[in-house]
Amino acid sequence: MIELRHYKSDTGAVVSALFPKPVYSNYLNRYFSNDEVQCFTDIALSQDPNEGNTTSVNHHVLDDGRLSDLNKWFELCVGDYFKNIICPSDDITPYITLSWLNFTNKGEHHHKHIHHNSIVSGVFYINTNEDDKIEFYSEEIHQSIYFSIDDQDRNTFNSTSWWLPVQTGKLLLFPSSLRHSVPTVMSDKTRMSLSFNVFVKGILGTERNKSLSHFSPLSLLHSN
Repeated sequence: MIELRHYKSDTGAVVSALFPKPVYSNYLNRYFSNDEVQCFTDIALSQDPNEGNTTSVNHHVLDDGRLSDLNKWFELCVGDYFKNIICPSDDITPYITLSWLNFTNKGEHHHKHIHHNSIVSGVFYINTNEDDKIEFYSEEIHQSIYFSIDDQDRNTFNSTSWWLPVQTGKLLLFPSSLRHSVPTVMSDKTRMSLSFNVFVKGILGTERNKSLSHFSPLSLLHSN
C-alpha cells in the first residue's frame, strides 16, 4: 500500500493506492557501439507483418554476440526488478526467453496487447521520435460493466489508460499481463524498439502446501 503524500483533500483525508502496477525504468546512458548499430541494421532486413506495424523475423536477437553488452545490462536490470519488486523467497533465477525488434513507421501503430507465457516484459528504445510514448491500460476496462464519466482532472484512480514518454536508450520493465500499445506514429522517422520476455528457472513452492514446481529453460532440458 502506498500513501499518496501530495493528495489534496478538502477534509484532510488520506488516500492510499492498493495493488499498484510497477513500471520500472532505467537509462543506458551511453551511445550504441558500431557493432550494435550494425546488428540492429542486419536484423531489420527481415521483418514479419504485425497488427499495425512489423517485427523482426528473428525472435532471439539477444543471442547475437554483438548485443552481449546490452544483454548483460538487461539481465542486471531484470535481476534488480525481481530482487526489489517481486522479492521472491523461492530459489528461482529470472532469465530472458524471447527477444525481438519492433518497427513502426509513419501512419502505423502497435496494437493493444499483453505478453503471454511471461512474467515480466521489457521494452528498450533504439530509435524514438520527439513525442514518442507508450500507453498502458487499466484491467478494469475489461470488466463486464464500465461507467463512462467525464472527469475534470485525470489521476491514477479515474483513468482507464496512462501514457509514459519514452526516449532512445530507455528501458521499461513491467508485468507481462499489463496491456499496452503505441499510438499512431506521426513522424517520418521509424520508431524502433527491442522487446523481450522474462521467465524463471528454479524451484517454486513446497510439497507441504502442494505447490512444488520445477522450472528449467529449454536449453537445460535438452542437455539432460
